[in-house]
Amino acid sequence: MKPISISKDHITIGCLPMPPSVNQLFKPYRAKGGKGKRIPSEQYQAFKGAMDSWYVLNIKTVIQFKEWIKNTAWDHNLMEPELYRFDRYFMFHHSKLWTKEGKPKKLDATNRIKAFDDCFCGIIGIDDSFIWKGSEEKITVPKDYAECVIVKISPVRERNWQTLIGSLNQDI
Repeated sequence: MKPISISKDHITIGCLPMPPSVNQLFKPYRAKGGKGKRIPSEQYQAFKGAMDSWYVLNIKTVIQFKEWIKNTAWDHNLMEPELYRFDRYFMFHHSKLWTKEGKPKKLDATNRIKAFDDCFCGIIGIDDSFIWKGSEEKITVPKDYAECVIVKISPVRERNWQTLIGSLNQDI
C-alpha cells in the first residue's frame, strides 16, 4: 500500500506501526520508600521508537498531510481549528483474530486507539482533542504482510443534539 492517498474530502495514511494494547502501555514502578507510579513499558517505548522511525522514513508524507490540513481549512473558511474524523484500520494476521474453529478471538482494537492517536497526532502536528469522531475496524492480512495501522482522516462539523436526534429518527 502507498503510504498516502489524498482527495479533497479525506486523506489516508497507511503502513503505520501497530500500537500496543492499553494494558501494555505502562508498568508499575515504586521507588524505594516512595509512592508507586506508572512508567512507560518496553512495548510502549518500542512503539514510540517505531513511530519516530516511520516519521523519518515518511517525512514527505507528513509534509503532504500538513499541506492538506492547510488547504482543507482554507476550503472550508475555518477560523477555528478543524475537527476530524479518524477511521482506523488495524491490520492483524488471521491467527490473532480467529481461532482454528473459525470463531473470533478476544482482541480489542479499541485498546490500541489511545497510544496510536497520541503518537500519530504528535507526528502530524494536530491536537488529538480535535478528533471528534471515528471508528476502528479489525482487518485480516496474510502472514507475509506486516501488521500495521491505516488511518483515514476527514474533516467534520460538530453536531448538536437536535441534529443527532433528527438523524437517528431517519434511521428508524
